[in-house]
Amino acid sequence: MGKSNYVKKLEKENELYKKMWKKDVENLFIATGSFLNILLMSNVDEIKEEVFNTVNKIRNNF
Repeated sequence: MGKSNYVKKLEKENELYKKMWKKDVENLFIATGSFLNILLMSNVDEIKEEVFNTVNKIRNNF
């Protein structure tokens, strides 16, 4: 007996949510690493550059 359309829809949604959670976790690690780097910096220009680079990494991750 084949799967119902409802079950197929649930399986597709489950895969989508798994991918979304994976991206969220990856972005969390990127942001955490950036935050730790910023704590070590004292130059405002370095901090601005680090934030800019982190935002671009997260954008590219989508």
